[in-house]
Amino acid sequence: MNTKEDRTVAKGIRTALLELLAEKPYVDITVTDIVNRAGVARISYYRHFSSVNDVVDSIVDELASRFIRNVLTIISSKDKELWIETLVDFFEFAGEKGNKYFKRISQSNMSVIFIRVTERLKNLNSEMQFSTLEEKYNLPGKLGLIESVARHWITTGMTESTREMAEYISEILILF
Repeated sequence: MNTKEDRTVAKGIRTALLELLAEKPYVDITVTDIVNRAGVARISYYRHFSSVNDVVDSIVDELASRFIRNVLTIISSKDKELWIETLVDFFEFAGEKGNKYFKRISQSNMSVIFIRVTERLKNLNSEMQFSTLEEKYNLPGKLGLIESVARHWITTGMTESTREMAEYISEILILF
């Protein structure tokens, strides 16, 4: 199987899990449910993932990696427009996923995803070396604020525009 086919299968499995999260509790979702929904063979599933948890981790990685990479480049910036630009990109990405999947997922299932996001952020912070108190706490503070506000925005229906969200959070972030 080539790389493009691998990506398509993995994406189909992730999509199937997100669809299932809109229908039933996370703890009740099985590999069989996912492969049936995705229309893939069990062997294909196990080429990519070893468990349902692995699929959740893959979804979280997809959601978090681009965002974290972008934020790390500007974490100490006081440039409001730079923050707005970065956050608009993040909220557009989160909103796209939110409109497609997250609006339909129950609060308890959303918690599974956001707990994993929080774990990723904690792991990232523990892997980094800091020379000052500000460096040590700036990253988790800013990422925590963004994650918490994004979670609330998604779970309350995303009624504000991505620009409104970016402007709101950037006002707070430049004070750090």
